[in-house]
Amino acid sequence: MVEVSVLSALSPLSWVQKINTAWMRRHGGAIVKRGAPGGIRPETDIAMYGAGKAILMRLTNALAIELSPR
Repeated sequence: MVEVSVLSALSPLSWVQKINTAWMRRHGGAIVKRGAPGGIRPETDIAMYGAGKAILMRLTNALAIELSPR
């Protein structure tokens, strides 16, 4: 199950890296990510799902800072 959470974070990261390299560095743009309540507040029986969503939310926050115009 841990592998699924890691994959849930690495797949979007891979896409963002590709999009940034291929398009956004030159043309700008925005990346929109949808979240889920499980990443904000814990719920029963879906702990790993929530953990994966929380990882993705924090990664998104970090990428917003790293990729923002300087």
